[in-house]
Amino acid sequence: MPPSERKLGWVVYKETMMLYRLVFLCGLMCLRVLVAQPPVFSSGSTGADGALTFPAGAGLVYFNPANFAARTNNIYNFTTINIPAGTTVRLSGWIINGPVFWLAQGDVTIAGTLDLTGQPGHPCCGSILRAPSEPGAGGYSGGLGRSLVSGQLATPGNGPGGGAAPNTTANTNLYAGGVGSYASSLYLIPLVGGSGGSGGCSPANGCAGGGGGAGGGAILIASTTQITINSGGSITAKGGDNDSGHNYGGSGSGGAIRLVSNKITNSGGISVSGGSSPNALTGVGGTGLARLEAFTLTPGSVAGSLITSLPYGLALPIGGSPNLTVASVNGVTINANPFTFPDTSITTSSAVPVVISGTFIPNNTTGTLYIFSETGSDQAIPFTLTGSFASTTATVNVTYPAGGSRGFAKATWVTP
Repeated sequence: MPPSERKLGWVVYKETMMLYRLVFLCGLMCLRVLVAQPPVFSSGSTGADGALTFPAGAGLVYFNPANFAARTNNIYNFTTINIPAGTTVRLSGWIINGPVFWLAQGDVTIAGTLDLTGQPGHPCCGSILRAPSEPGAGGYSGGLGRSLVSGQLATPGNGPGGGAAPNTTANTNLYAGGVGSYASSLYLIPLVGGSGGSGGCSPANGCAGGGGGAGGGAILIASTTQITINSGGSITAKGGDNDSGHNYGGSGSGGAIRLVSNKITNSGGISVSGGSSPNALTGVGGTGLARLEAFTLTPGSVAGSLITSLPYGLALPIGGSPNLTVASVNGVTINANPFTFPDTSITTSSAVPVVISGTFIPNNTTGTLYIFSETGSDQAIPFTLTGSFASTTATVNVTYPAGGSRGFAKATWVTP
């Protein structure tokens, strides 16, 4: 690669932290009350997206929103849902931004695997591999390990319960990255995925370290008839493991699985457990939450926290899901693709404009654009989104060092 050529790839990320307030007026406390459904539950699905089905024995298949009509809230209206044996349907946080809502008029049958697992942290010491780990859809990525190439420090895990980065300056015993923890209500309203573990710093490698495991994703599946997980079938939103080899990164937390129907039978398995670790210093990621709501219920095997109840209101998101993306770099439109690198090339040593766009994010929300490079120090560049709630934008100028770089945009806000 000529020294003047600069390449970068993009990982799109958003973080929403929702806080709720109890309002007092004239001594009257106003509360939002959840009310159980009547004796017959309806998912409310229109069936507009048809039957969701996959061929048997297909191996790994990615659920791709591009195969359906465009929508802003990840709500899908199916007639029936069928994942057969030998097929794993992956809901990736690199492809789907935010939690997923599958509504069905008829039966939901899972004989294969529905996968929202957080992926393990990246291995130690390879600078080009120093990238956030992939969460399940609705979950949050893991932090980056410390690099000896340019002195880059380990970063915290992402999400409301992201693991804290190790302090490598206070004393030599604090190498391990913090594990992710799960943060949402017991009703899974709002529906929130798991948080990532932080990157690590291994004393065995001169304090270079691997990345933290990502958080498990978040999904709600509702059926007007029944949801059945057959023997050998599974739904998993497990947190990402600490990568093997004692990379000292923290493990990710489990995510959220909410199933609502008149009848639920789990003869297979459900997992929202935290990621594991071969390193005793880092420990296991926090457990997520599975919530099964039905009039007739066989909960079966569940790894992680479980709550069962009669069906409650679904509380689906109104409007669109918040979305934060890098729209263009140096005038070139970026179409984020998790399976390719780089997305574009830069052949100038001067600063170039990077345009960040947001949808359904409050005006004047502040965020940070992170640039992680092979040969240069980490960059953390602040930005402020301006415009309307439906569409905001910000532009920052970035100078990229030679070699590969990855961009990571992050914003946090509080709902009114």
